[in-house]
Amino acid sequence: MNLIIIVCIALAGGCGASLRYFIDSKLPKKNFPTGTFTVNALGSLGLGIINGLAISGTLSTDIAVVLGGGFFGAFTTFSTASLEILQMISANSIKKAYFYLVSMLFTCVILACIGTLIFAY
Repeated sequence: MNLIIIVCIALAGGCGASLRYFIDSKLPKKNFPTGTFTVNALGSLGLGIINGLAISGTLSTDIAVVLGGGFFGAFTTFSTASLEILQMISANSIKKAYFYLVSMLFTCVILACIGTLIFAY
């Protein structure tokens, strides 16, 4: 990996993290962490698309690494989702925490699969 790729990953990561912050700040958070759920779902679909394009040979490995590891790696946030689940459990909202965990995991995996399958073949 050369220095140009590393710099591109860092720049793409900054863009992904900034977009995540923007989206999260615009969505309601009162009863459900909508922002985190949304960015993780969109990021999973986006990463699936990148994966599909890389599998099909449409996208170079370098671009896939910059977009996948840089942009979508910074855009999505497993750590924030984990903390939100812990906060729900601490507030004795066990059912809500379970629903959030299962729905986010299911949604993200399905969207990553859809993105991959549509663009890989």
